[in-house]
Amino acid sequence: MTKSIIQDPRLRERNYGKDEGVHYDSLKKEEKQKFEDFNYKPEGGESWVDVQKRTHLFFQSLKTPGNYLAFTCGGLICANTFDLGLVDVIPNCSCVALELDANSKPSKILFEWELPEIQEQK
Repeated sequence: MTKSIIQDPRLRERNYGKDEGVHYDSLKKEEKQKFEDFNYKPEGGESWVDVQKRTHLFFQSLKTPGNYLAFTCGGLICANTFDLGLVDVIPNCSCVALELDANSKPSKILFEWELPEIQEQK
């Protein structure tokens, strides 16, 4: 069995273009809604639909059937699980297993695991 690590730019975070570096919590309610719109594309950046498309291109490039482990940001995972009913933000260090259909698009969430909160001891 061959094991390899592949770094692929199609699994990078969303490009926010002119809005890069703007902290979400600093936005007004109307601006937050704009960012949450799946089709909103900031100037020079990507929409969530764009992120979804490039991720699907990555999945399609996996020519060999089998199991794969991909590490990426929560936003990219959310873009690919939103249509499957997982609409909440994926916390850092979480794990989501996806089943791909014949077209290499996510078709089913096999499981979701979130890193448990660590309670500080006093």
